[in-house]
Amino acid sequence: MKGGALSSDVVAAAERTGLTAVTGTAGAVGMVGITLGGGYGPLTGRFGLAAVNPLGAEVVLADGSRVDTDAEHEPDLFWALRGGGGNFGVVTSARIRLHPPPAVATGTIPLAPGRRRLARHPQRRQRL
Repeated sequence: MKGGALSSDVVAAAERTGLTAVTGTAGAVGMVGITLGGGYGPLTGRFGLAAVNPLGAEVVLADGSRVDTDAEHEPDLFWALRGGGGNFGVVTSARIRLHPPPAVATGTIPLAPGRRRLARHPQRRQRL
């Protein structure tokens, strides 16, 4: 993905391949920024923070040089970027790990059974 890609853009592109990316909860956030800044969202419990999912990045350093970094090439810079944000250079593109989307269950919990249970336990009702 190129710098400036929104997380909603990345999710939409990944969805076409049957995969998904670890993002935050707002689609209007830049994907590189959320990835390098930590990135806590709905898939974090399953796939880790967005910061543990980069595979590599193209970085322009302060001296103007361009560096391709990943676990094997410039590994110290790659490690520093993951959670360290843009403090080490300008990330112009990045590769991230995609995942198969987990099954999601939705529904409602009937309120009436909950009220009956609370009525049997008055001490719990006070804490609510």
